[in-house]
Amino acid sequence: MGLDAATWDLVNPWVAEGHMPNLARIMSEGTSGKFESVLPPITPPAWTSFITGKNPGKHGIFHFLEAKPDSYALSYTNGSSRRSRTVWKILNDAGFTTGTTNIPFTYPPEHLNGYQVSGIDTPSEKSPFVHPLELREELEKAVGIRYELTFAFSGS
Repeated sequence: MGLDAATWDLVNPWVAEGHMPNLARIMSEGTSGKFESVLPPITPPAWTSFITGKNPGKHGIFHFLEAKPDSYALSYTNGSSRRSRTVWKILNDAGFTTGTTNIPFTYPPEHLNGYQVSGIDTPSEKSPFVHPLELREELEKAVGIRYELTFAFSGS
């Protein structure tokens, strides 16, 4: 489990005050720790480094925006901008079944032996943000309403 931009000086008091009981249980029964981020220390390169084990110079994601090829125009960065394999794809290639949910910069979802629900770089809830596609209907039935991506980007 990862918490984007959450620092222990914020989280620890909230846990101690009882505001985050599930996280408190995970911390007491599991392992938690402080990680040093990459440069630049922002969401796209940090999460992409986490999921590839490589630095931004090797995986190619540096910011929320990137220049379109042969242009000065900008577009939103997403998982298709990544130049390195993810840990779950490496595990698939080794014969393991994998699944991920709501990890930033995983849109479009990879075709895995398992499942993937894309994260923050998903353009809208109408996009194909799940693999396999049949999972979308299961999600909608399980939550009783339309599956809502609260952190989806908008724009072109």
